[in-house]
Amino acid sequence: MANADERFEYDVFISHASEDKDIFVRPFASKLSDVGVRVWYDEFSLNLGDSLSSAIDKGLTKSRFGIIVISPAFIRKNWTDYELRGLIARQVEERKVIIPIWHDVDKATVLRFSPTLADIVAINTNEGIGRTTLKVIRQVRPDIFGTIEAKFKFDQIVANATPELRRLSELKRGRRLRDRLSDGQMRRIRIIHTLLREVNSLSFERSYDSFLRDVPVEDEIQKWEWLALVVSTYKLLTECNVEEATEVFRLLLLVDLRKLTELTMEQRKKLVADGEQAGINMQLLLDTISNTNQHPILEDDEYNDLG
Repeated sequence: MANADERFEYDVFISHASEDKDIFVRPFASKLSDVGVRVWYDEFSLNLGDSLSSAIDKGLTKSRFGIIVISPAFIRKNWTDYELRGLIARQVEERKVIIPIWHDVDKATVLRFSPTLADIVAINTNEGIGRTTLKVIRQVRPDIFGTIEAKFKFDQIVANATPELRRLSELKRGRRLRDRLSDGQMRRIRIIHTLLREVNSLSFERSYDSFLRDVPVEDEIQKWEWLALVVSTYKLLTECNVEEATEVFRLLLLVDLRKLTELTMEQRKKLVADGEQAGINMQLLLDTISNTNQHPILEDDEYNDLG
């Protein structure tokens, strides 16, 4: 099945030992979610005495695939032969809907624990969480795998590249990865262009064309929506001139807005001081970035009280 199956609420659930949740499962699940894979994992932290087969049965009611993280902590749960044989049976009966992941274990360790389990083709995390994520996406969401793999390779190239200064006119644009965007995406780009028209010299057509070349495009649109919201809000609150707004825009192009919401007090103080020297109200800018990323606190819905 190529696309996300709407008959299921999730693409995959992750059954795991509770000890592995914070160390591996949570960041792994976040990487899957970030690229559009629907993940269910909070209710599948296994403790001593839990039923593995029951967890799998529950997960497969709402998910197309199930991931079992086999780790030293998982092995220490002392699963019965009945539970393990049930896992093997599901792998055969359900046409490989169970995806074992070996985390911090090798073939010999799994073989000593369960020879039958060792025979199932598994994904090993020893290549890193990035490649583990890619291999899972290939199985559970082949419709987006090509795009995500291209982005992963691009990020690897950038990480290993040596920076050098080049004239903008010398840079070649990447090829278009799609013919057009959805109507909704097009309208969102128009909103971005309208909000940034005073500080960004690109035409709407050039901006639209750039998004045709981005991978993944939805992530890029969301980043630009946030950036445009921050710049326009800052300009509204400070009533600054176009020159200052342009400086803010250029500054934000160089940073990850999400990381600016996670600064320590010392880091904030240093940025505020640097901002003053540059003529930017950095305290207000940092507050604007944080405020535009917060959900509102709502009062109780009076209509929920049916009594």
